Amino acid sequence: MNECPELGGTEQIPALNLAIVADIPLSLLYFFNFLLSGFDNRQEWSHAPFLVVIVADIFVLLGYGLVFLVFREHSYESRIIEVEQDQKVRLEHSLAARLFR
Repeated sequence: MNECPELGGTEQIPALNLAIVADIPLSLLYFFNFLLSGFDNRQEWSHAPFLVVIVADIFVLLGYGLVFLVFREHSYESRIIEVEQDQKVRLEHSLAARLFR
């Protein structure tokens, strides 16, 4: 089992253990994706029309905007959940919470 000091010792949840084990091949795949795209640019293996490149860049920008909205919405959250007595529940009324819940 893998050590997880935040949870107080060894990881006991099989799904999290699988995520930890799958992280290494996925990280290598991510790294080789950058290598392949760099070689493609250098050797000019593929060509995309200018309009397709602009549309793809717009989608990437929208993705970064979505990540920003999610991080801003959940800036108070933590991996460790602490419940206190007489704790008030915060209801989400933002646009991001309504769209993605």
